[in-house]
Amino acid sequence: MNMAQSINHWAEEIKPYWRIASIVLLAFIFFGLWQISVQKGYKQPLEITTTAHPGGTSAISVNGPQNVVASKTGTKYYLPWCGALSRIKPENRVEFATPALARAAGYSPAGNCKGVK
Repeated sequence: MNMAQSINHWAEEIKPYWRIASIVLLAFIFFGLWQISVQKGYKQPLEITTTAHPGGTSAISVNGPQNVVASKTGTKYYLPWCGALSRIKPENRVEFATPALARAAGYSPAGNCKGVK
């Protein structure tokens, strides 16, 4: 068997699996692109500051966009990435720039959303 026949034989052996491999490869590519597009909406810049206090102690605080979302018909507010927001209809959502503004409007932090103060 020469080289050309060997290559042709190998190509015939993998031919039934070519479609499946192509579909799986395309699925991975599209899933990766979808993940990238979804994550772009959730990246929020953070500002980390160190504050010196009298007596030689210091405190580190992390500040960033603190917008929170609540429902017109509910009493709790959530961070934008909380899973509970999927149950709030878009037309019922109310967005506040800070948790303090949400509290001033009568909302309280949701207990099932980690990171809500």
